Amino acid sequence: MLGVKEESDMEIAIIASWIIFSIIGGVIAKHKGRSAIGFFLLCLLLSPLIGIIAALVSEPNVAKLESARIASGESKKCPYCAEIIKREATVCRYCGREVSSASSSSSTTGLIYEHTPEFKEMRTRALIITAIVAAVLLIIIVLKGGL
Repeated sequence: MLGVKEESDMEIAIIASWIIFSIIGGVIAKHKGRSAIGFFLLCLLLSPLIGIIAALVSEPNVAKLESARIASGESKKCPYCAEIIKREATVCRYCGREVSSASSSSSTTGLIYEHTPEFKEMRTRALIITAIVAAVLLIIIVLKGGL
């Protein structure tokens, strides 16, 4: 039988884990161009498991992701077929026409800057891993009676 303190610690660990996994569901949805707040609330109200599964199986919002790639400078639209191509491309991979490379004249140094999608993806992965580790550690501490 658990004492009052142990029950209280267990409840805190469950609530903290629920919130952490709800945040993870929101981050997954945001990475797919969906509403992070909406999926966070879905996870919070129904279940983090249901929310994370819903975020994983939901189709990416292609228009939002494409506009974010264009805004970050990673990609550009082909002026002939309007498909999204890499900024450095000189020939469109969809229509095969030559595109101007005026916007790709700046040199890249290989560094990952804060506004690039690569940086944002690395930051998202780091946050997810940190949240999972924190949740596991919190559960272990509570189960051992440390809190």
